[in-house]
Amino acid sequence: MKRVIISGWYGFRNTGDEAILASMINSIRKEINDIDITVFSFNPSYTSKIHHVKTVYQLPFGVLSVGSAILRRKLFQTVKALWETDLFILGGGGFLSDWQSWRVILQWLGQAVLAKIFRKKVMLYAVGAGPITTMRGKFLARAILNRCADVITVRDDKSKEWLQKAGVRKEMYVTADPAILLEPAKPDRISETLKEESIDDSKPLVGVAISPIFHIQKYWPNQQEKFQKFKEIWPKVIDSVTSELDANVVFIPMQTPLDRDFACDLMKNVEDKDGVKVIIGEYMPREVMGIIGRMDMIIGMRFHSLILAAGMDVPVVGIIYLHKSECFLKQIGQEKFAVDIGDGVLWKNIDIDLDKLMKNIGHVWSKRQTLKKEIMDKMEELKRKELLNIKLILALLDGE
Repeated sequence: MKRVIISGWYGFRNTGDEAILASMINSIRKEINDIDITVFSFNPSYTSKIHHVKTVYQLPFGVLSVGSAILRRKLFQTVKALWETDLFILGGGGFLSDWQSWRVILQWLGQAVLAKIFRKKVMLYAVGAGPITTMRGKFLARAILNRCADVITVRDDKSKEWLQKAGVRKEMYVTADPAILLEPAKPDRISETLKEESIDDSKPLVGVAISPIFHIQKYWPNQQEKFQKFKEIWPKVIDSVTSELDANVVFIPMQTPLDRDFACDLMKNVEDKDGVKVIIGEYMPREVMGIIGRMDMIIGMRFHSLILAAGMDVPVVGIIYLHKSECFLKQIGQEKFAVDIGDGVLWKNIDIDLDKLMKNIGHVWSKRQTLKKEIMDKMEELKRKELLNIKLILALLDGE
């Protein structure tokens, strides 16, 4: 039996990250029957329950946190798992950026170093990279990946570009985000969910998946006034959608309780409260994908709301807060309907053009049937690209 470890942003109840993991596990198991998968998770019991895999505690960030983990004997579990595995996968998601700190890169790639010390195969699986702007961040990416990575795949061209600028000379394959291959829950389950949430589908439905990410003051210390303006825009957008498009709006939280609480806060200033619902329950990625599939359009700030919508051929209006969203919209040919809310790299200026947003919503709505076909064709191409990851895993496990 082959043993594989998958490490990532798992256990935070973030639908996007859990969709990545669910898709990776399913894809690997489809191709390899005799496989033992262990996941490094920040919440091992949660991850084990929803993904049916073995789990090990993912060491937190920071020296003091690691020290605490040692006292709780969790570092030993991590080292033991790496010693026993055949392949270490740093998989799916944004790991290689230093806009918060260069230590973030060290946290993730440090695991790859340890795996390589134990002479294990190391793969970066459809990772997101960038921005990488500090000297230390570039050095760590360059020094570790050039020496320790056996295979590197990235989810978009921009990630490859960031790594190349950092000095990574290893061959890199541009594939696609693993969640591309996620399959929705069964239709009956989705119908049941909509009923439980009292969602009225007698009218067309517009899904909204936005995030209050900019309220975190330590990352954006001088943006609180603009964040308040950002909040004030959304009730206007919602009221315009319900009145001008004659549609009902569904807030779809991609991370609970953060997104759900934010949506409930916005609802206080919405005039047509009868035409708007906030999904209250917490659902698995396949269920969220099915819910998104019942929408006629998605207005998405959350990256994976766009991916899951595209997977269900649902037209999207993307709210870009980082290059990953822009790259994906280009991959599916929908970048012309995107709206930037910052400078696209470090968010020095948070702003959103309300007129442009409403114009794009109107365009996508009027062309939604044509756009469905465009998205469907592009998604087929991306799915073929993503399958390359599994072929590379097979080659590594076979010793090639």
